[in-house]
Amino acid sequence: MTYDPSGRATECEPPQQNCPAAPRPAEFLEQCRLAGFQSLRCGCRELCAGKVTAAKKYYAEDGSSKSCEPAKSGCKPPETSTAFQDACNDKGQKLVVCGCEWLCTGPIR
Repeated sequence: MTYDPSGRATECEPPQQNCPAAPRPAEFLEQCRLAGFQSLRCGCRELCAGKVTAAKKYYAEDGSSKSCEPAKSGCKPPETSTAFQDACNDKGQKLVVCGCEWLCTGPIR
């Protein structure tokens, strides 16, 4: 099962070769990737292997939860503390760039 940007489930059709030109849903595909899913070419559409419409929470160094915005191009997030990196890793999570900051994919406390 795959999902479109609105969260509607659909079967994945084999990729087609002669598709009409359409803008690539870059933000949706980035959210799909950040949620840990694969993007798939289904027919003439790019869909996600998981449902990403439910806003997943990510966690800042201070423990606050945030939504993960796609990484901003040309922005280098500031260095993060080793303690934050270790706390995130010790919980089996990983650090990702959201917007222009490092967030952990799960709670650290």
